[in-house]
Amino acid sequence: MIFETRYQNSLCRRGWLHKYATIKYTDKGELVRCERCGMKLHLRNDWPRHIQASYLIRSIIQESDPLFPREFPEAIKNN
Repeated sequence: MIFETRYQNSLCRRGWLHKYATIKYTDKGELVRCERCGMKLHLRNDWPRHIQASYLIRSIIQESDPLFPREFPEAIKNN
């Protein structure tokens, strides 16, 4: 349960986080697609920032987070 709440809407498959890439920008936001599962999401400009962040946790994850080494192994190797 803590795992689900900690990573909110960012959980992808097999314990990974969604790895979104921009498909295109729209007049109302940004259309993104997860490189891992193919899920598409329209990040709307009018969404509150905390809602947007709940989908984009991978982009703001800290080195102290338990998933950081798995998501960014190259960062660990360079330290």
